[in-house]
Amino acid sequence: MTIYSDALREREPVNIHTKFHTIDILPGVWLDKNIGERNASKQLRSPNRKQPYRPFTMSNTIYADVADVNIGNLSIEGLKLETGQYAIAVPQVCRLFPVPPKNSTRTLQRILNKSSREYSFLRAKTELNSKAVNVLDLDDFLVVLKHFYKLGNQMAIDLAFDLIALSLHQLFADRFNDKFEREERQEFLKNRPRGIDTRNQFTDAVKSYLHSKRVPKSQHHHIFEEVSDSVNLALFNKKAWQLRQERGLCKGDSLRDTHPSFSLKQIDYLEHHATICMNKYGADPVSAIRSAIDFHIN
Repeated sequence: MTIYSDALREREPVNIHTKFHTIDILPGVWLDKNIGERNASKQLRSPNRKQPYRPFTMSNTIYADVADVNIGNLSIEGLKLETGQYAIAVPQVCRLFPVPPKNSTRTLQRILNKSSREYSFLRAKTELNSKAVNVLDLDDFLVVLKHFYKLGNQMAIDLAFDLIALSLHQLFADRFNDKFEREERQEFLKNRPRGIDTRNQFTDAVKSYLHSKRVPKSQHHHIFEEVSDSVNLALFNKKAWQLRQERGLCKGDSLRDTHPSFSLKQIDYLEHHATICMNKYGADPVSAIRSAIDFHIN
């Protein structure tokens, strides 16, 4: 009989001789060479009882510390395994993404492109739950996140963009020797989705005004550019193209994701104020944003 064990992944095969069987220990799942993997547990019987023979196995259960990990307005239970790795329990993954809890093992193995022979979930116990649960390390969790992102799952899309934005902002803060502490990172993540909603409402208000006034499409880009420059000049004393150049951004990179958290708050106030001016009082976009700047900044 052959038994495969993740715990002995880096070691040579070990033979264990018992009264009735010779057992080989190798990485992976156990397999009886004579009767086959699928029928092993049915055909191989213990000589002294009617129960199926249970082969020798190595435990892959470890202990983990638990802490709430906040990603903006989202909170999940993060794990730190006794090996030092960070991980997420599979039940948490099932709550985040459409993974059926009763069939989570097969579903996740398929997403990770791993067969049961070559992949075995780590299992972790915590102070909160003495019953071991399957866990994914962060590398495997990112593969699952990418999978659902490609499928268009909104939770995966929002989470991916928040993490990318945070990483980008952190890299810029490091490069310019700016402090970006733990509290600021959480504030950044909380303000970002709110700012995006406000930005979308502001953009819709500008488009609605231009459509209602039948402004030629050839002028739309110029008006949006003037509005954007008004905000950037008020906050940073520079136009958008100057900021992009200064921060080393390439075409397609988001300038907004490189702003500090307090600037995102200010932009949110300005765009919300300007949206009200356009929708309620019929102000043009440039006048509306300048009114907001005069009220909040000057």
